[in-house]
Amino acid sequence: MTLVIQGCNFFVTYVLLRKFLFSPTVKAIYQEQSEHNALIATIQSGKTKIEAKQQEKRQRWQECQQFFVQTAPPAERAEVFVFEDKEWVAPLEPIQDNLVKQLTNEVEQAVIKKVVDVH
Repeated sequence: MTLVIQGCNFFVTYVLLRKFLFSPTVKAIYQEQSEHNALIATIQSGKTKIEAKQQEKRQRWQECQQFFVQTAPPAERAEVFVFEDKEWVAPLEPIQDNLVKQLTNEVEQAVIKKVVDVH
């Protein structure tokens, strides 16, 4: 008889613990796990966006470099000659003022266009 009563007590205790303790605890663990997974997904998404922006910046930088190389005015390097411990620099050909103004305007427009595209 005592064994039957102990079995009933054990069963009732098991049911109460399962319903009021274990079930909410398991739900809380699953909810925390899902929040953790959502946070990791958000972080991965952010990293992907950052990488895409960095790639876009690298591409624009390369485009700017190519543009400036292509539109640079023709200028030859000055050669340095040494005569008796004195340096002499060969003079460069003068650049026409209208060419300088034209190139300045082109560069200014290109920079403005790039800056407007960034925002």
